[in-house]
Amino acid sequence: ASMQSVFLTFLVVIFTLAVNAESGHTVVRIAATTPAPIPAPTPGPNAPVQISLTSSSPSSSITASVSQTLAIVLESCGTCGYQWVQLDSTPDFLVPDSAGLYTQPAAPPGFVGGTGQQLFSYSPLAPGTANVTFAYGRPWTPGVYDARVVVRIAVTA
Repeated sequence: ASMQSVFLTFLVVIFTLAVNAESGHTVVRIAATTPAPIPAPTPGPNAPVQISLTSSSPSSSITASVSQTLAIVLESCGTCGYQWVQLDSTPDFLVPDSAGLYTQPAAPPGFVGGTGQQLFSYSPLAPGTANVTFAYGRPWTPGVYDARVVVRIAVTA
């Protein structure tokens, strides 16, 4: 196996040590896991409001009430070195819950790369409206972005 595949395997392997109290032996259990994709919101009056966008999406908008969480899901290729960043400061009427949490769906054994998702979620504090710009690029090329998406966020009472 190549060093890259060994390293990637190491990143997704969780080591759990369990001590068997009866025999005094240490048992090592190894389970390979990957983060689950970001689930769709559960329906209901206070259900989170979610939009999903890609780097080719035009500007978009999302509206929620003060009692709902806002979730902006952006398609990303973290394994390629790309990531989304929020360029604008978070509006005063929102509190960030997650700032670009990256998840990637499970892949077949031996598969390297692929796209995932980044989640930017916010809890509203009060009604308000603002534009928030997200940019898609590589962290080692600051200020150089392959795509930008503007999301108009509106929170109602």
